[in-house]
Amino acid sequence: GGSTKLSSVFPPQFKDPIRKDKFFEEFGEKSEPEEDDSEHDYIFRGNTDDSFVMGVALRTNMWGVMEPDLYNCDLILASPLGLRLLTGAPGDTKRDYDFLSSIEVLIVDQLDGILMQNWDHLSILLDQLNLQPTKIRPETDFSRIYPWCLHEWTSQWRQTILFSAYISPEINAVFNRRCLNFAGKLRITPTINEGIISNIVPKIRQTFQRVDCESIEELDDIKYNLFVDQVFHQLMSSIQSRTVIFVPSYFDYIRLRNLFKTEKDKFCHLNEYMTDVKIKKQMKLFRKNIGRFMLYTERYHFFKRAPPPSIRHVIFYGVPQNTQYYADILNSIRFKHATCLVLYSKFE
Repeated sequence: GGSTKLSSVFPPQFKDPIRKDKFFEEFGEKSEPEEDDSEHDYIFRGNTDDSFVMGVALRTNMWGVMEPDLYNCDLILASPLGLRLLTGAPGDTKRDYDFLSSIEVLIVDQLDGILMQNWDHLSILLDQLNLQPTKIRPETDFSRIYPWCLHEWTSQWRQTILFSAYISPEINAVFNRRCLNFAGKLRITPTINEGIISNIVPKIRQTFQRVDCESIEELDDIKYNLFVDQVFHQLMSSIQSRTVIFVPSYFDYIRLRNLFKTEKDKFCHLNEYMTDVKIKKQMKLFRKNIGRFMLYTERYHFFKRAPPPSIRHVIFYGVPQNTQYYADILNSIRFKHATCLVLYSKFE
């Protein structure tokens, strides 16, 4: 369980955690992931609470859970949301993030999963790291404070380790702007021998249309105008039905949803904020061809992994951040004359 995994990183002489019952109540899970589980099963198996904070204090020959006093902890295991609830938001009367001032090693795991949540939580927490404390605690021992902390150089001594299944502009921004260690930085990427297209089973005609753009700031508007001029009007005037439009960005999804609302044709849409009742209703409309088109967000696919049934045609309004999703959607198609259109740019 979680206790076994956590204790494995400590030397053998360290004993089991203090307050073990509390530990398992907050962080335990009923079963361990199987080795042959899919990525989705592995991520969402067991305890999926995305708001948690646990402090671990190292003592002589033992380690223990020391929640909620994080000032006495040597190790903090937390989710971005859990820490944000503790540190507060700008404008709150009570805020406390001084315990983040002395972080010497920062490890952010599964950044690709955090991307599918609220990225602002992580971004704000990174801004709060290694700042000068706003208050002096009574137990502070000034003789143990490193000189670089007094000179506000702590962020340049902090070691930052980032793990992700893929790279995105947000992750690149963290790497380029938040990893400031004076010793430099290193990026390690795996060697990819095969593209994701080799994993697609059905024979589908795939068309890739490049969106020419010189600046990433202009990409959203140029792609939208291209979609309206060359794709949207053709869809409205054709008899094509059961078409899924896969949208990686939620902001683009809102823009396209407003566009489809201007037409008389009924359309369906699925996003990560919908309730199960609304999802079933949208699926039913698409299955009965009452809604010829369906807007489908990448975050919805991350959480549900349930493409709508009876897909005949797919339009990718941008390359999915997780390339596996491209194969997931196309492998769910059973129509013999299916087609796929992908809009992409040099920034994707």
